[in-house]
Amino acid sequence: TPYHFEYGLAQSTLDRTATTLSVGDKHLRFGKDFISFLPETREAEAVLVGYGIHAPDLGWDDYLMVDVRGKWAVIFEGLPHPKEVPFKDHPNHPAITMEARQKASLKSGAVGLIILRASRPASESEFEKALSTPRIQLEGTTSLMPEPALPRIDIYPSGQKSLGLGLEQANRTLKGRVQPAAPQSLGTWKLNWVMRKERI
Repeated sequence: TPYHFEYGLAQSTLDRTATTLSVGDKHLRFGKDFISFLPETREAEAVLVGYGIHAPDLGWDDYLMVDVRGKWAVIFEGLPHPKEVPFKDHPNHPAITMEARQKASLKSGAVGLIILRASRPASESEFEKALSTPRIQLEGTTSLMPEPALPRIDIYPSGQKSLGLGLEQANRTLKGRVQPAAPQSLGTWKLNWVMRKERI
């Protein structure tokens, strides 16, 4: 005698309205103020660590004076003053690539990297486009999310301004330094990742 089983299907999509990055009473909007490459809810203290560059061979290490284990490492996208030492003679040093800075944050024990972008990208990344595609699954199971290239969050200038933490002034100050600045705690930041599920 054949057996017949019925399984319900559901589709899940990222709820862009409910997905936010919360800092105190400020809530940044996904896709408008920030983009997350970390598809899960996560909360931790955020620490500003300058440019997040680990280049001990040049005498520059933004992580030397800070313990970021279990915390967000927040960095500026730019570079220290290119006309000053030690980067004057090493404009293409491997430690200044964003990939190297990502690895430096993870090696230091950070739960993720938050990059303060100088501008908003002209188009969506492939990861962001994938998030907008409904994902079909059996009811009661977990939807497989696209794998992020890096566990990080990018905050656009509009989001930085909304936070009201004086980040623009901090960046201008860093631009003129020839040594890493002391780390600065930015309080607790929470990524609220919300998926909307519908039965089909």
